[in-house]
Amino acid sequence: MSELTKIPNQLNVYFLPDSETSKQTLAILEESKVPVHTVNLLREPLTPTQLEELLDGLGMHPEALVCKESQEYKELFPEVDLDTEDWLTLISKHPEIIRQPIAQRGRKVMLVKVPTDILQLLEMQLN
Repeated sequence: MSELTKIPNQLNVYFLPDSETSKQTLAILEESKVPVHTVNLLREPLTPTQLEELLDGLGMHPEALVCKESQEYKELFPEVDLDTEDWLTLISKHPEIIRQPIAQRGRKVMLVKVPTDILQLLEMQLN
């Protein structure tokens, strides 16, 4: 996967399979019967370029996408001071530290904080 899926109106969800928020979000999507392209980040980690594209849509710095409260982050990277490129590389190599799920539809990208956030993208009319 070299670039993010760019099918018009396609709903893309980037997730970690053990995340409760991801499981609940995917259940809402399954119930909605809307076609969804899902990406398990452990099987298909995003490249730094793909991450940068999502982060541009989110209006976030890469460090803000890292779940510093996660056990994985605390064990692997207790104290790091990185520049933007290094954060992108770190997240790409260690997708288990990403705040997720991330949903994308058209140019709209959102970090799903609670499962029902996904309804905003489901209801969104795209031209």
